[in-house]
Amino acid sequence: DSDGDGVPDYLDEDSDGDGIPDDVEGDGDTDGDGIPDYLDEDADGDGIPDIDEGTGDSDGDGIPDYLDDEEPVDPELDSDGDGIPDLVEGDGDSDGDGIPDYLDDDSDNDGIPDEQEGDGDADGDGIPDYLDEDSDGDGVPDSEEGADDEDGDGIPDYLDEDDADGPSGDPDADGLDNDEEEEWGTDPNNPDTDGDGVLDGTEVFVGTDPLSGCNCSVGAAGSPGTAALLLLLAGLVRLRRRR
Repeated sequence: DSDGDGVPDYLDEDSDGDGIPDDVEGDGDTDGDGIPDYLDEDADGDGIPDIDEGTGDSDGDGIPDYLDDEEPVDPELDSDGDGIPDLVEGDGDSDGDGIPDYLDDDSDNDGIPDEQEGDGDADGDGIPDYLDEDSDGDGVPDSEEGADDEDGDGIPDYLDEDDADGPSGDPDADGLDNDEEEEWGTDPNNPDTDGDGVLDGTEVFVGTDPLSGCNCSVGAAGSPGTAALLLLLAGLVRLRRRR
């Protein structure tokens, strides 16, 4: 029962359930894939299911579309509405979810819709982004990075090779983003610009100078316990960031 309709093939007028009767399809093997046409969901091997092509003859060459791998197919046909033509997506099932890619809103099952990923190739690895598990080739799967823009540079994380180089990024994890580092004159790639053992972000938070190793605060230079307090706050900031 090839099509699972409860009717054994020898009694089924359409064994593969493609809408084309077996006596029309016959037992030939048009695409040479070892599957007779009456059981082959894509008899001409053009990537478009027979059920979609049908028995019409779009180009008038005397060959029905389901057997004609050169018939003109609407290049704009996009069954799942993701902006990627069916001819590009084909009827494979990249993520093994039982839904052919041309009908699947998320062909690689990374949580980012095909419509958003598109058929470009951001990392140039030969795999279109809508099928690429790591579109930007940074070693972090798209499913983990997601489509947010963590560093505010206008590039979604799954396409951004450096998720910390934008204005909202914090590459040194000191509690100051890149915009704030520029504002304070601190080093965005050094969590402790003045080398006093206290994170730049902690110093800014408590009001001391992140560019001076004296741990001096405005109006409270040299006050007892300041350094100890700063070190305690630095530890709390680190702990909070780990969580």
